[in-house]
Parts: sequence; C-alpha cells; structure tokens
Amino acid sequence: MPAPIPLPHAASEYLPGMHLSERTTNAALAEKYDAVAYEGQSNALSHPDRMAVVATLFGLAPPSVATCRVLEFGCSDGANLLPMAASLPDGQFVGCDLSPRAIAAARQAAAELGLANVTFVTG
Repeated sequence: MPAPIPLPHAASEYLPGMHLSERTTNAALAEKYDAVAYEGQSNALSHPDRMAVVATLFGLAPPSVATCRVLEFGCSDGANLLPMAASLPDGQFVGCDLSPRAIAAARQAAAELGLANVTFVTG
C-alpha cells in the first residue's frame, strides 16, 4: 500500500508570508478571481419555474413565476440570470459577484440584449 500524501496542517502553508486576513478580504479575493476568469453557464435547476414546482411538491404555495424576484450570489458574467430575465420580462433579477470584470461583461450583455429587468452589482 502506498504511503499517504502529507497534507499541510495550517492555511499559512498554502501562501507562506501572508496572514489569513490579507488573503481573504473581498478586494484580495476579487483580484484573484479576476486573474483567472471561468466560463459562466446557465443552471436549469435554479430557474424560477423549477423552483416553483419543487415548492409545490413540498406543499408550499409559491408566488407567480411571471413576476418572480431572483437574487444570485456569484453570478459571474450573468450566464444564468440573463436567459431568465429574457424569458420572464415581468420578473426582477439581481446578480452579485466579487469580480468587476465579470460584472462588466454581464452589464454589457444585458445592455446589448435590451434587458431592463436585471441589475448586476459588485461586492
């Protein structure tokens, strides 16, 4: 049987010379996140239609999907929210992400699509 791989026991071993607080501030995380962008994608499991069906199956009475309000943390470039906003024009959509670059791309896409029911914020 092969020997186990040793794992670091303290977070400081991952980034020597830095204190934990320096690595975990929103600004530091946003900088790291912007350094390597990832491709956004839509997630059908988070669509208000599906959420309403699941709520109904659990005995709840969900509000109308047509006038839904959706808040998405970690929305990246809006790849998940933009199709929802386009298909549900009476809904309200807000996407939040730490990455200014991703939010700029989301805002540009929303403007190009003429979507007035979606807002993107950083923070």
